[in-house]
Amino acid sequence: MNAKARKQLIATTDVNQHLGSGLESPKSMMSALMKSTDELFMVLVKLKLNLHYDDLGQRMSVDGTTVSRIVHKWIDLLFPCMKKLVDWPAKDSILNTLPDSFFRFNRNVRCIIDCTEFFIERPSSFNARSKTWSNYKHHNTVKCLIGMCPQGVITFISKCYGGRISDKEITNDSGFLDKLDHGDVILADRGFLVREEFAVRGASLIIPAFTKGHKQLPPSELDKSRAMARVRVHVERIIGVLKRRYGILKGPIPISLVKKKTDTVYATLDKIMVICAGLVNLGNGIVPATESG
Repeated sequence: MNAKARKQLIATTDVNQHLGSGLESPKSMMSALMKSTDELFMVLVKLKLNLHYDDLGQRMSVDGTTVSRIVHKWIDLLFPCMKKLVDWPAKDSILNTLPDSFFRFNRNVRCIIDCTEFFIERPSSFNARSKTWSNYKHHNTVKCLIGMCPQGVITFISKCYGGRISDKEITNDSGFLDKLDHGDVILADRGFLVREEFAVRGASLIIPAFTKGHKQLPPSELDKSRAMARVRVHVERIIGVLKRRYGILKGPIPISLVKKKTDTVYATLDKIMVICAGLVNLGNGIVPATESG
């Protein structure tokens, strides 16, 4: 190749590289053309199936980084809308539609509460590791309080706390006590040692009878415990529905979806929990229709 031809080849290569540098990759171009409905669909798939970002990207012809950005964007957009679906109903509306099983047990039941844990990835911070370590689960977890009205709808969901926190501490800190009215009856498990806090607000907490130190419960206490178990089990069922229906909650949840550096009042996982709870409330209730009063 002579010198003139070599110069022409170099010049052509430089021009091509210059032009190429201003062009977007096919995946970047596809991400710019994605419709809002496609983005929303992708986020719902993430919540439902918990597919990796790269997997979702391959399916939607975008890169994994773009998927991550879209997921976080839509979590922020969906949160205020879905928060309206996790609402504390008026006392009269609960009483007027009380299922038969609760009407027979205690017509003043306002809510059934329970705490549940979710596995998360191991945090890099030693302080965060300590706060999220659950001796019960032997894993790093976050924990939240969930409340359900007798009709089978999630009416309260707290922020997420480190897994080492107690049920009592969550109840006192979450704002749940501020929801109570005089005469309310709340059903819970034995771990909720907050009867005094409820009594101050004129509400009653009913928990199963303690069997420690007793070979057998008196017949009256046994009948009460059985009756309570039949109605309290619904909160365990709604938590089960929440975890089975949305694979993202099965964990371990990535730290990036637990909390971002830019999160302020609500962490990313707080928002995800509310979104999933709101979507559950949009479905059919878990209390059988034959029990509706």
